[in-house]
Amino acid sequence: MDLPIRTLFADDSPEFRRVLHGFIALQPGIEIVGEAGDGLEALCLVDSLKPDLLVVDLMMPGASGMEVAMRLARRPVRPKVIVVSMHAADDYRAAVLACGADAFVTKGSIVSELPCVIGRLFAAGGRQ
Repeated sequence: MDLPIRTLFADDSPEFRRVLHGFIALQPGIEIVGEAGDGLEALCLVDSLKPDLLVVDLMMPGASGMEVAMRLARRPVRPKVIVVSMHAADDYRAAVLACGADAFVTKGSIVSELPCVIGRLFAAGGRQ
């Protein structure tokens, strides 16, 4: 039996965290292990919870989603990182991926894209 994908998410909006929590909780094979309200808290929780996946907002206090992705990219063992944003411009996508994130999903298409992106990232033993 496959182990669930241990997932942490970070967003400074409590409302969006609530909606994301409800949506992620419905996805088969995913276990929510925590949530953070800013980038620095997300980094601390990555250290303590050791998630397989971090879904992090692009614009947050403490450390942006890009900064979080950049810091995690330097680590030999790290979770997969999906940065989400309300901004859909290709410039944001390119910048996020250049910072070391594994994927970028706009908040407007999170329901249709997030499950597919997670599936792609974890296909064929995609865990660290």
